[in-house]
Amino acid sequence: MWSTLSKRRGRGKGRTVLCLLLGSLTLTGCAFGKGLFSDSGADVVLVPDASQYLDLKALEEKPQQSEDTWNGYQVYTLSCGNFTTATPVLRAGVSLSQISTVKAQVQEGTMKLREMVVERNAYVHEGDVIARVSMETDELVLEELELRLDRLKKRYTKEAQEYAQSHEEAVENISDWPNQGKIDRLNIEQTEADFFRKSKEYEEQIAEYEKSILEQQEMAQTTEILAPEEGFVLEVRNIQAGEVLSDGQVLAVIAPADQITLEVEDQLSHYGYGVEMTLTAGTGIQARQYPVTVSSASGKMLSGDWNKHKFQVMGDYTAEEILGNGPFNLSGYAAAMENVLLVPTRAVTVEKQKCYVTVLHEDNTLEKTQFIAGGNNGEYYWVFDGLTAGTRVVIQ
Repeated sequence: MWSTLSKRRGRGKGRTVLCLLLGSLTLTGCAFGKGLFSDSGADVVLVPDASQYLDLKALEEKPQQSEDTWNGYQVYTLSCGNFTTATPVLRAGVSLSQISTVKAQVQEGTMKLREMVVERNAYVHEGDVIARVSMETDELVLEELELRLDRLKKRYTKEAQEYAQSHEEAVENISDWPNQGKIDRLNIEQTEADFFRKSKEYEEQIAEYEKSILEQQEMAQTTEILAPEEGFVLEVRNIQAGEVLSDGQVLAVIAPADQITLEVEDQLSHYGYGVEMTLTAGTGIQARQYPVTVSSASGKMLSGDWNKHKFQVMGDYTAEEILGNGPFNLSGYAAAMENVLLVPTRAVTVEKQKCYVTVLHEDNTLEKTQFIAGGNNGEYYWVFDGLTAGTRVVIQ
């Protein structure tokens, strides 16, 4: 049942007619608007403030003016757009998708810890010192490697000389008889192939010895163990100064900077991939704000986590700025409806939980009209039924 208040002008005094109309509700359809809080197509002119409810009698007695500022009131033409709502502030937590370990590398000799430089919760860059160590190498092992390399090189040189001499003689003694000459050339080619294969084996063995000797020499000069990459130190192992380190022993655990993300619990799935938000890190005057974007969301995950109630954000900040500077709060807007009819809240009055607007018709008559609102975000109501695009309403 719609309660319609119609005002008409006659030759004499104005009269009020109260009518009861029976009608059915139909869903409002709209053309596409211009985006968030769109007022595309609206013709709006600012006018002085009015009272909460329109004084229809006062409006009737005033001389008629233009449509935009009819009788001193602002007139708004309804149009379609996207209805967005400010979502509740969500709390984000640090998520680590991967960790890295810093290990001692001791293939020969003895490595001892002199000092653990980093502390837990520190932020390090690639090449920063994690620990200082002392290295004691086995001189006998190094000497033995050098002797083996020397003998190998001498043997290779001797065989190369012998091959060169025999190859030269074989070329000079190729038979003039065609058949025998063909056989001689085949033998020369086979000898060349055999020596090529043997020389390759010599060179590989020489390279291995040289690499081992170089590692021994570098190990003897090792005084520092460095961070392999930038990141946050999650753990530092409890190793005492002077303790002997074994090969592969873990000294520290690092969360690589490019693997640190902020993860948010979103039970109502407000946000989708690509939505822009604001990250507030810290509290009070120390808090800092960063623009961020949802980098993973339900059904559109860029990571392997398909939990529909979680998403991750990325922004213009470094892991060093974020880590240790929480708590992390996220705020933003989520698109609740697209391409729906929007009514400014200033044009709406609510009576007994029912929404009304004052419609200005083409003949300049006013009609108090009820509509069904789908939602209210403080700026606009979106219309489920009762109004259509192009309707002019008086803003209070």
